[in-house]
Amino acid sequence: MAYIAVKGIKIFYAGPESQKSSAPRLVFLHGAGGDHTIWTRQFEYFKGKAGVYVPELPGHGRSEELEPASIAEYGEVIKDFVDALALAPVTLIGHSMGGAITQYMALRYPDRLKSIVLVGTGARLRVTPEILDRIEGHFREVVSTICNYAFGPETPRELVIQVQEQMERNSPAVLHRDFRACHQFDSMEEVSRITLPTLILCGKEDLLTPPKYSQYLHQRISSSVLKFIDGVGHMPMLEKPEVFNRELEAFLGLTG
Repeated sequence: MAYIAVKGIKIFYAGPESQKSSAPRLVFLHGAGGDHTIWTRQFEYFKGKAGVYVPELPGHGRSEELEPASIAEYGEVIKDFVDALALAPVTLIGHSMGGAITQYMALRYPDRLKSIVLVGTGARLRVTPEILDRIEGHFREVVSTICNYAFGPETPRELVIQVQEQMERNSPAVLHRDFRACHQFDSMEEVSRITLPTLILCGKEDLLTPPKYSQYLHQRISSSVLKFIDGVGHMPMLEKPEVFNRELEAFLGLTG
């Protein structure tokens, strides 16, 4: 666990303070209202196989505030994070909003990347007015609704509550900003320019970014592989971490 200065603020991340070995470097990006704990099972699993870095975006978790207003601005933070730690080329693994940031990086800074993994995301991430218009005035109610939709039917209630409590640690303004950035994001006309090796992972029961979103990405990224995970919703890395980790491990060639 460490901090690093990026764009004049302190960004918190789980991972080593420097990358000294030639092992693959993995950077995991959380989604809207998330923090580094979303990736705990992946951090623990892969840290002995690769250099694993899990930054918290500005205003999230223990990172200082910067008030980025768009996916592009978040993307610039991640580009500077990768540069500050001299990690390139990395495999960038992004969930939901983090997947939008990953697409931005793949389109603007492919030289920083070795490959990408898009988890429960899409080329567009529309957010309903019921969420955008109510998030600041009815914060806990909206967070509860989001979490109830985020998981597949087999998910233990304790896990849903755990993620809900984590999201509630954000300020309403940060969560509103995240969802607004998602709503404005649109890579549909650009995403076919991505040529990096790409793994697309999606839960078959995902209601927030339905499987058709991942199918669209797969159809347009010629270098992509699409994998669905049975019985899970929007949070496959938490709902079935063993299955998720095996798929990621195979894609990265770390199974030997």
